[in-house]
Amino acid sequence: MPYLPYKSLIEIYQSLIFLSFFYNKNQLYLKVKTHTQHEFMIRKFQATDMFSTIRIASETLTEQYSPNLFNYFYETFPELFLVAEKHHKIIGFITGIQLTEEIARIVMLSILPSYQRQNIATELLNELILTLKEKKIKQISLEVKTDNKKAILFYKKHGFTIIDTIEKFYQNGENAFMMKRTLQPY
Repeated sequence: MPYLPYKSLIEIYQSLIFLSFFYNKNQLYLKVKTHTQHEFMIRKFQATDMFSTIRIASETLTEQYSPNLFNYFYETFPELFLVAEKHHKIIGFITGIQLTEEIARIVMLSILPSYQRQNIATELLNELILTLKEKKIKQISLEVKTDNKKAILFYKKHGFTIIDTIEKFYQNGENAFMMKRTLQPY
């Protein structure tokens, strides 16, 4: 019996995984978006995405996070951990936690620099908000560095307002703005 080369097996496996996203809609696949020439998929985080998301976080965020933290988000709030994928490559992610029955918090939103300004962060945020609305969440909060003008503008554009300043919030002693958005039910 002839064997397929290892590379062919990987390509078949990746194709099957990609097709399974479409087949198993309710569990994993969320959407494919096309913005001009930018096509990407948003889906739920899987354990196999761990290395990629940690790498993206370490490349784009000033804080360094333990792999255990990512694992905690995945195990505790899997429906609030989403990734953006393009050509089988993770290019960004968003993760949140549910604090109470009605309040959630966005913990991280990160996109690789070469994929920024392509509406990927907006789509990740919108998908997370849809999930939160389905869970009857009424309010979302997040923290952002007080000098991160791009992020502050992004969140304001999406309905968040600054409600407080948290002194020495980050590991390096920098301050953060706490931002909040009230969600309207469907």
